[in-house]
Amino acid sequence: MNFFFQIFWLSLLVKLVIGYFLPLLPDEAYYWIWSHNLQLSYYDHPPMIAWLFRLGHFLEPYGHAVRFPGIIFLHFSLFTWREIFNQLKISEQAFCRFLFLILLVPYLGIGSVILTPDLPLMFFWPLSLLFFIRITQNEKWSDYALLGMSLGLGFLSKYHIVLFLICAVVYLSLESKWSTIKWKYVGFTFILGLVFSLPVIAWNASNDFQ
Repeated sequence: MNFFFQIFWLSLLVKLVIGYFLPLLPDEAYYWIWSHNLQLSYYDHPPMIAWLFRLGHFLEPYGHAVRFPGIIFLHFSLFTWREIFNQLKISEQAFCRFLFLILLVPYLGIGSVILTPDLPLMFFWPLSLLFFIRITQNEKWSDYALLGMSLGLGFLSKYHIVLFLICAVVYLSLESKWSTIKWKYVGFTFILGLVFSLPVIAWNASNDFQ
């Protein structure tokens, strides 16, 4: 087992232990209640966090273990970060240093045992970044489609994912990378992003866009 997998499983174990013994915070209890009343979206947040809590319902007899599916979900974003480094051809040593740093960041380290809408956002943000990097390096229509899917799912997590598009536009402009975009495939990104955002759009449409 290489170094990455050792750190991956050890840090996941630490998170699960902390998540088991740490009482649910007020915000978490709020989203947990949502999970017992599933909807396409909610008044102040998209639905993804409630859906993750719902996956943990079978663990409710074990108290705070209801967090486990959400904790595991975000932890697997480490594989995405690893693939980003591989895509950019950055050394394994640099990634190992990054891995230690990222595990100290509250949203991705110990703090990621707390289930809030930021948690799924921090999964889909690097995933969107990976597909964005790919579309600037090759001509595969599938990467444009996957970027749209990831952004749509990110929108179901937290509305802040729209900032990703702003960052992408700024990057393409500052680095003069617009020529790498294959406009004939951008429609896949738009359509898939819209399709995967539909739960939030449908809920707001039926609730007067409150």
